[in-house]
Amino acid sequence: HLRIFVKDADMHKDLYKNNYIKHINRMIVVTGAAGFIASGLVGTLNSCGIEDIVIVDDFTQTRKNKNWETKRYVAKVQREDFLEWFDANAAKVDFVFHLDTSLLCKVCFTSV
Repeated sequence: HLRIFVKDADMHKDLYKNNYIKHINRMIVVTGAAGFIASGLVGTLNSCGIEDIVIVDDFTQTRKNKNWETKRYVAKVQREDFLEWFDANAAKVDFVFHLDTSLLCKVCFTSV
């Protein structure tokens, strides 16, 4: 399986232009989806016709609702539930765009 890790949200144009996105047949996970950059990535995936997306973040911060509430996705996973959700659903996931640095820190420090 093709795996692409995006460190810059502007790379989405290359993903679609080079036909990588067109061959996805399972879901995409976007962490940090309530943030500006990750929500922009979700919007770009939506504009490519991709809606089988799981968004992950701390959705209790209502000031960020405007970033994600108009996006199309199949599931919204609260940040603290993500690792358990991923353990149960990893086989269904093609890509993880990990843009939530606070989730990374939580994983690093709780597993040490």
